[in-house]
Amino acid sequence: MEAITSAYFSLANSEWLPYALLALAFAMLLQSLFGAPATFDSEQSGKAPPAAEEEEEPDPPRDFTTEQLRKFNGVVTEDDKFNPDAGKIYICLKGTVYNVSAAANMYGPGGNYHLFAGRDASLALAKMSFEDQHLDNPDLSGTAAHDR
Repeated sequence: MEAITSAYFSLANSEWLPYALLALAFAMLLQSLFGAPATFDSEQSGKAPPAAEEEEEPDPPRDFTTEQLRKFNGVVTEDDKFNPDAGKIYICLKGTVYNVSAAANMYGPGGNYHLFAGRDASLALAKMSFEDQHLDNPDLSGTAAHDR
């Protein structure tokens, strides 16, 4: 026990310890800013770089008909069991199709805006309307310029 206490007091009273701790903190700061140093392992030199963990989902195609777009309303039926697009939610606004599947709580079944799912909501959103006559109607000519 006496050896441990004498070692502690000799470290605590040394003049170099604060400088060593400051250098260690500075090295950790540099590593957090610039990342880990490169490794030069001879075994890894011939290997390809690791692939990205998860690739971002590509944007939906932009050439839907109204009937095709209606399938992307977030509703999954028994027939859609093996369909990779089942459950996706797309909304069309002014000719551009958006994937809003990440907001399924709003646009999915039971959500407040589910009636826009799988539809061209351009006119409905411009008029702030939930009526069927404004859904799937991309004609904005009857609206004011600031609503478009």
